[in-house]
Amino acid sequence: MRTLQIDKRVFTLPASWSEMDADQILAVGELAEKGLSNYEFRIALLRMLTGITVLQKKEIVIDEETYYYFRHGITTQSLISETDIAFIASAFDFMFRKKTTETDETVYLLQYKEIRNLVPEIKTDIGKLYGPADALSNLKTSEYIHAETARYNFLKTGKYHFAVRLFAILYRPEAPGVDITSPDYTGDRREAFNDFLLGERTAALMNTPKGCISIVVMWYEACRDFMEVKWPEVFENVEGTAEKTDPFTGFMRLVNSMANNDVTKSDQVRQTYIYDTMFALQAILIQDRKMKDALKTPKR
Repeated sequence: MRTLQIDKRVFTLPASWSEMDADQILAVGELAEKGLSNYEFRIALLRMLTGITVLQKKEIVIDEETYYYFRHGITTQSLISETDIAFIASAFDFMFRKKTTETDETVYLLQYKEIRNLVPEIKTDIGKLYGPADALSNLKTSEYIHAETARYNFLKTGKYHFAVRLFAILYRPEAPGVDITSPDYTGDRREAFNDFLLGERTAALMNTPKGCISIVVMWYEACRDFMEVKWPEVFENVEGTAEKTDPFTGFMRLVNSMANNDVTKSDQVRQTYIYDTMFALQAILIQDRKMKDALKTPKR
C-alpha cells in the first residue's frame, strides 16, 4: 500500500490489484464503463478510495499554478495544486499499459494484470455465482473451449451478449451439496458446466452490472496471456492455421488428434482439466515439430 498525506490527513492507496478488495475491483469495472478520460478516471478512483470530493468552488491561481478545492468529511477543506493532483493520480499507473498511436500520441489503456481470482463470487439477479480458481486452473477443457469461442466472438463482433456469455461460462451457481469443510471438497464450488444451459443463463444475466462483466473479461484476458506464455505452441497452432479457423474448431481439432479421432477418447479429453490438456498438447506439438525438422534435414 502507498501512503498519501493531504494536509494533516493520511490515506492509504493500493499499489497493485492484489491490494484491492473485491468491491473496489468491481467499482473499477464500473468506472471503466463510463467512458471517462484517463485523467477523469484517476480522479474518480481517488475519490472512491479516499472519500475526498471536489468542491464546486472556483479554482484559484497561486504563483501561476492552479489550485482546486477538495473536501474530506463534512468540514475539512484542502487546496491541491494541479501538479500535486497529477502526482497523486500517478499512484494508479499499475492499472494501465502505455500504447503509442500512429500519430505518436501516448495513451493509457486499463489492463487487469492479476491472474489470481480476487473476485471469487458475484451477486446477480439469479443469485450468487462463483468463479473458477486462480489462472483458470480448474477449468475443464470443454468449458475452456466454449470460453475461448465466446471471447473470440466478442472481440470479432463487439456484441455485449458474448461478453455476458463468457461470464456465464466462468461464473456459475454453487453445486448442490457442496461442503467446503469436507475432506472431499475439490476446491470448485460451481455446478458442473453444461453448455445446454448457456443460452438461457446468458439471457438471465444480461442485467448484471456491466462493471462485473468488464472485470471478468479483463481477468480472463490476463489468465489467457499467462497460459499463452506457458504453452505458446498450442496457441500458435490454434490461431496460426492456414484456414484461420475459429477457436472452437482449432481446439476441437487438437482434441481429436490427441484422442486419435476416437469419439470416446475425445469426450474424455474434453472432461480433462485444461492445464493437463495443454501440457499434453504442447508435448505432442513439440515432438511433431522435431520430427518434421528432422525430415527436412538432408542426410549426409
